[in-house]
Amino acid sequence: MRITDLEPFKNVPFYLWVKDETGTYLWGSERMDRFAGGSVQGRTDADFGPAAESPETAATLQANDWHVLDSGEPLYTHEQIEGAGDVSVCKWPGELDGERVTFGISFAVPRD
Repeated sequence: MRITDLEPFKNVPFYLWVKDETGTYLWGSERMDRFAGGSVQGRTDADFGPAAESPETAATLQANDWHVLDSGEPLYTHEQIEGAGDVSVCKWPGELDGERVTFGISFAVPRD
């Protein structure tokens, strides 16, 4: 898969992203970019959102990415994100432009 293959997914109504092995974002959906206050490309979790305010949150997100890459298995989890509430997250390993990457998708769970 090539990064250009992701363009049809740019407008999905979810947070969709791809990170390299160092945790740097290679691509993000428009919703992900809006959450980050600009393009996520070239940034890490520690550069925006709640993880920018909390080294522990950034470390947890990175550890989840490494777990996915090391295990080769998808990870399904819930995260508490300030301003969004409970967020369902799925991360899975893959390859993009010949590199190992972590793909991710998440969405907020509406509260009643």
